[in-house]
Amino acid sequence: MRAVLFFLAIGTLWAQSKPVPRDRSDDSYAVYSALLKTPRLSHPNSNRKYLIEDITTEANVIESTPRTCVHVPPAYAAQFEEVLGEYDQLKGERFRLERKFAVDRPYDLMTEAEAKEFMLVRSGRQTPDPEKTRGATDLLSFGNVYFDNSRTIALVRTGDWCGGLCGEWM
Repeated sequence: MRAVLFFLAIGTLWAQSKPVPRDRSDDSYAVYSALLKTPRLSHPNSNRKYLIEDITTEANVIESTPRTCVHVPPAYAAQFEEVLGEYDQLKGERFRLERKFAVDRPYDLMTEAEAKEFMLVRSGRQTPDPEKTRGATDLLSFGNVYFDNSRTIALVRTGDWCGGLCGEWM
């Protein structure tokens, strides 16, 4: 019974999430792809393959907000206010990511259940699934990409989980 409820909840979340809106998709995936060229990890990048959570995660799951933790040079203050306006409008949305990343290595999009399984594997509490996780040391996550009006400045949350006390979020 518990497993059925879990899969219903996961299925509901997936069904409620929609892809990145078409009018911002190209720019958003360009930002994600740029971040994947040299991902900020808490250790040297030994991933032969990337594992990426398939649903965006948002700032409302962490305690700080861009207003309190991001400081921009005065020359960019007006554009950053535009970014914050978009953030205010979209911060509650969660988007389903698609295979639109331009990266230099293979990658898999991971459902929430697969991500939890990977975490169990990395923490030594479960036997690895060699097909899905072989060659990956990190589970990467992205938030929505928020832009200024001219789409020249972007703000995005990124995360890297690589084990019990291994990870970095910004």
